[in-house]
Amino acid sequence: MSESFRSPGRGGGKRARTRARLVEAAVEVANARGLAASLDEIAACAGMTKGAIYSNFASKADLVMAVAEVHGLRLAPAYVPGAPLRVQLAALAEAVIDILPTAKARSRLSAELQAYAAIDPELRHRFGEQHRAMFAQWSRTLADTYGDQLPVPAMDLVVALQALATGFAHQHQLTPELVTPEAIRAAFSAFAD
Repeated sequence: MSESFRSPGRGGGKRARTRARLVEAAVEVANARGLAASLDEIAACAGMTKGAIYSNFASKADLVMAVAEVHGLRLAPAYVPGAPLRVQLAALAEAVIDILPTAKARSRLSAELQAYAAIDPELRHRFGEQHRAMFAQWSRTLADTYGDQLPVPAMDLVVALQALATGFAHQHQLTPELVTPEAIRAAFSAFAD
């Protein structure tokens, strides 16, 4: 979850700029009224018509996926090829620590993305597929690199690590004084034991 997002609307053609404006309008509306707001509200916020949304996005879920791609949090630990698992998990802990301020700043949008995925089957499916692909890639890397050293199947470990990282980001919103760098490092280190 160390952040890697693309800045929308800088350069590119008219279509790219229009899409970027619509994405930013969706973020503004999500932060003010939630993603359950109508496409008319999002279009009005962008100074466009609902037709502009449909000429740039296949559905509302497509627009929300674009919001998640631009403003979503992504962990990008400093992977060290050939390093022991303990070193990789320590790098993951540092990536979680580094992303906490951004996660806090985007907490409303993150909550809106999760809430909207809960009520929109298309979005829930697309987020699920995205996570499954990411988990499969990570688990293949872990299995190939650390196979017999893993305490549990690689996929189970990946899902647990993602849940731990996400849980720390969410818990930090409620009890920042308890979600300390030391607590995060200790939790990820425990997986190496």
